[in-house]
Amino acid sequence: APPATIAAGASATFEVTFSPTTHGVRDAIVRIANNSDNINPSFDFNVRGTGNNAEIGVTGNGNAVSNGSTIISPTNNTLIGTANLNPANPTTISKDFVITNSGNVTLNISAITLSGADASQFSVTPSTATISAGSTGTITVTFAPTSSGVKNAIINIANNDLTDNENPYTFAVQGNAVSFIACAPGDPII
Repeated sequence: APPATIAAGASATFEVTFSPTTHGVRDAIVRIANNSDNINPSFDFNVRGTGNNAEIGVTGNGNAVSNGSTIISPTNNTLIGTANLNPANPTTISKDFVITNSGNVTLNISAITLSGADASQFSVTPSTATISAGSTGTITVTFAPTSSGVKNAIINIANNDLTDNENPYTFAVQGNAVSFIACAPGDPII
């Protein structure tokens, strides 16, 4: 902070610090209260800074997937689908999610991991990514169950987004595992 008083004919130096919490241009007014006859009661000047930050967002099937979401929905791909466990006709299900960087610096994704009770029933690729400012990248979540029932996991995306508590960016996914034998075309339904 500048000194409380400055002698006649003297000067003082002070520093203005810019600590943005999001990306983009920010404007402010610095106001120095004084007792000068020429510029009383204050001397004002404008300052401007540009916040540099990555800004992560995720969509599935073109619909937003909110950070921290535990809501499962087919509209945003968080409901992965139903996979068949039957050894005669096993299936896996994969869904894509688009990661957007709406910030003005590169989004560095250092790890994409799974957690939760059924994390081993899912996989995600790639496990790291670099997304330029204003660009997107895609991750694929695959459900390959080893036991029947509804399976839940959390996707954790570790990244360098410093705003809005988005590191890690997390959301829930769910799949259903069943065992069935597909009927041949023309066979009666049993």
